[in-house]
Amino acid sequence: MSYWFSSFVSNILPFITAGVFFGGLAYRVYRWWRSPRASVSLVVPPEPRSVGRTLGEIVTEIVTFRRVFKGSRALWVVSWLFHLSIFVFVVGHFRLFMDFSWLWNLLRLTPEQVDLSALVGGGASGMVFMLGLLALFVRRLRMPVRSISVPSDYFLLLLLLAIAFSGNYMRFLMHVDVAEYRAFFTNLFQLRFGAPVNNVMFTLHFFLVQLFLIYFPFSKLVHIIGGALTLKWAYR
Repeated sequence: MSYWFSSFVSNILPFITAGVFFGGLAYRVYRWWRSPRASVSLVVPPEPRSVGRTLGEIVTEIVTFRRVFKGSRALWVVSWLFHLSIFVFVVGHFRLFMDFSWLWNLLRLTPEQVDLSALVGGGASGMVFMLGLLALFVRRLRMPVRSISVPSDYFLLLLLLAIAFSGNYMRFLMHVDVAEYRAFFTNLFQLRFGAPVNNVMFTLHFFLVQLFLIYFPFSKLVHIIGGALTLKWAYR
């Protein structure tokens, strides 16, 4: 992989990605907020809903996927584990940006124990994520889901599978120096250009993640935000 591509992915593309991602999300939220809403309240009187109860309903729906559970128990299990794995490895990736030394001291964990926990937790969540994507891909190929699928559905699944594969490859088949990656991201967040990480798989993984973030505001996955706004209006 050429040096210019690694430099572009590491030093230039992140700023393009951030602009498109946050700008796209802001535009989508603005469009949802300005979209016409029913003038009739969906709440059956005389039971008004407080702000606290509305937020509780939204959080409960997001955490438990009650609607999916009512529709398909098998899909609910796959979806819940899939989203839990995303939460775990996203939290785990924060170690690339900062070290939670206060937390490790509170839990009385040694650096070796922290690395082992990260390996086990991150590895398990990465495998669950990839297996969940494979299950969703197989489901997409079967009827009746196949009849309503469009090319963007397959593109998104294949992109996420490529991200999962490259990430798991780095975790299980390569040595990852956390300090090196933390130094790279520290320079990036401080808006300083630096030499790209000398790792072809990392460059590929980082490129795929940024491609996903650029595509996210314009994909079906933006339902994560749209669903919360819909619930807000439904429970109002």
